[in-house]
Amino acid sequence: MRALFEVKAGTTAGIGSVLLLSEVLAKPCAVHLATAVMAGADRFITDDRRDFPAAISEIDITYPDALGDP
Repeated sequence: MRALFEVKAGTTAGIGSVLLLSEVLAKPCAVHLATAVMAGADRFITDDRRDFPAAISEIDITYPDALGDP
């Protein structure tokens, strides 16, 4: 995550659910999205446009191709 964002020392660059691996190996669910929303994240980065459309209003959905070069 730190490679994607300009992060100040001592701050959090990103968070994830402990369920990441098991969810990735199966069909995606909204566990990670809920974790991000409940943690107060500014945005949710995913390449899964089908399950996480930009129309989600609880958090800014961002796709990697929109991030540009690090």
